[in-house]
Formats: sequence, C-alpha cells, structure tokens
Amino acid sequence: MFDAIFGRDNRSKIEALNKSQTIIEFLPDGTIITANANFLNAMGYDLAEIQGKHHSIFIDPAEHGTAGYKGFWASLARGELSKGQFKRIGKGGREIWLEASYNPLLTRSGKVYKVVKYATDISAEKAATADLLGKLSAISRSQAVIEFQLDGTILTANENFLNAVGYTLAEIQGRHHSIFVDAAERDGAEYRGFWTRLAKGEYLTGQFRRITKTGGEIWLEASYNPILDANGRPHKVVKFAADITGRKRQNAELATSFETGVQALVRELAGSAKGTEQSAQTMAAAAEESNQQSSMVAAASDQLAASVSEIGRQIADSARVIETAVSEARRSEQMVGELVAAAQKIGDVTQLIGEIAAQTNLLA
Repeated sequence: MFDAIFGRDNRSKIEALNKSQTIIEFLPDGTIITANANFLNAMGYDLAEIQGKHHSIFIDPAEHGTAGYKGFWASLARGELSKGQFKRIGKGGREIWLEASYNPLLTRSGKVYKVVKYATDISAEKAATADLLGKLSAISRSQAVIEFQLDGTILTANENFLNAVGYTLAEIQGRHHSIFVDAAERDGAEYRGFWTRLAKGEYLTGQFRRITKTGGEIWLEASYNPILDANGRPHKVVKFAADITGRKRQNAELATSFETGVQALVRELAGSAKGTEQSAQTMAAAAEESNQQSSMVAAASDQLAASVSEIGRQIADSARVIETAVSEARRSEQMVGELVAAAQKIGDVTQLIGEIAAQTNLLA
C-alpha cells in the first residue's frame, strides 16, 4: 500500500519538475539519452538532433578537450554532484545560461548508471546582470565611489575616491565618514541629522566640502544613495562623486574678477554722474544767461521795429517834400531853398538808417 502511495508521489514530483524545469539525461560518459520539451526549446534542437551525441555539442569549442571539462565528467562518473551557473551554446551558436545541477543516479551497488541534469534558463537574468555590472563598472571608472554602513562606517572605496582624498583603503576601512569632515561641521546637529536621514532611506545630493588626508580642502559633487535589501529596508549607503575642486576655484576666481569689474564700473558711473551733474549746472547757467539775452533781444527787436516804422514815416514825408520841391522849382527860384532843406532831411534819414544797421549788427 505504502509502496503504491510513494510510487504515485514520486511520479507526481517528476511530472511537476518536468513541467517547470529543463531536464536532460546522460550516460556517465556524457552521451545524451533524452531531454524534455523545456530543454529542447531552450537549446533550439529537436530530440532526434541531439540523442546519442555527446554533451560537448552544448559547450564552447574552446572548452573541448580541456582538463577542466574532462574532469567535470570524471567527477560525475564517480557520483559527485555538480551545480552552478553554466554557459552553454544552443543551436546556431546562440549563448544560453543555465542555473543547473548535474545529479548522478546510482544502482543498488552504488555505481553511476546515468546523470540527470535539472536546469532553469537564466539567460535573461544573466544579460540584465551583465548590463548592470557594466554600468556600475563604467561609473566606477569615471566616478569616485565609496560605500558605508547606515551609521557612516566605511565599508569600501574605489581607486578614484582613494586618489581624491589621498588615503589607502586600509587607512579608512572600518572608520567613520567623519574623518573627511571639518571638525566644526563634525560636531554639529546638521551632520548627525545627515546620517539619520540616510538611514531612513532618504537620497541626498549636492556639493560637499571634504578634508583630505593632508588636511587640504576638496569639493565633491556627490549623491548619497541608500541601498535597499529584499524587504525594502536600507542596509547600506553608496556615494557616487566627482571632484569639482578645480571648478570651484575657477568659479571663485571668476566671482572675484566679476566683483572687481563691477566695483570699477560703479566708480566710473559715479564719476560720470558727477560730470553729468556739473554739465547740468553749466547748462542751467547757460539757460539762465540765454533767457536774459532773449529778454535783451526782445527789447532790441521792439526798438528796431519802432525805428523801422519811423524810417518809413520819414521816407514818406521826404518823398512828398521832394515831389513838391521839383514841381515848384519850375515856378520859382525860391523853391530851391526848400529843396536844399528837403535834401538835408534826406541826409538825416540816411544817418538814421546807418544807426539802425549798427544796432542790427550788435544784436546779431
């Protein structure tokens, strides 16, 4: 009864494994006996294409005949279990990664009669891991990287970080991050709060002033990244940083130069403003003088207008006198005297015109 129950139980287990695992069976020398559908699908073969062939069709040709590969099958033939992650080659040369165990099955006498391999295709996970490791490697080559426990104790650091601060790994491993911090900052509440926030899982980024082994100043553009475990709880902090000390100094020099330039400009503008004020005062005085001269010109213009009016009146009178004198000269010699008198008046008019011309030149 129990044998029947155990038999059914074993068959059920095998069926379950057959559905979820890639399974292939070998003779102790590596010759393929059979494989399930999962294995065939993963490798891209039909059963007829691999049955009776050697396991070596699934490995890189460079590995064929090596001592390691021969030893692999020798250990299985002795009944030793082998498990791990294995790179295999599918049909057409496609690379496949399997998480597998090679299980020798023994006869009652303890002799290996076949080897069953149970495997899971981890090609996608392996590719993702390789991609992630590649990115981390690229970051490590270009960035200064250091890792801490949640309390700030140093776990490890890469070469870029060690070169930046001037320490060796042995000199800092196991010590606290505070060795990189100025004493005045180290004892402050803000610094203690910094590690409290990181331990809670907060991500912190910014520009940080740090102290090197020799006491020199270094500036880092950095991010402190809490790393979570499988349960979503922080278990360490990784810092990625770039040394920006040179840029900081250049910015400080630029700021000083800019400030000097601004101060010079302010002084120049102040001088220009003073000159403008003096010019404005000069213009105001000139405007006042011009106003006075305008008043004088207006008065002179009035006088000139009156003089011109008088000239017109006297010329009209003179013309009438001359006309009368000419007409009367024919009648009487007495009129000659009047003509002379009229001529004298014309002379007076001419003198007046000269005076007016002189006044006009003066105004101009």
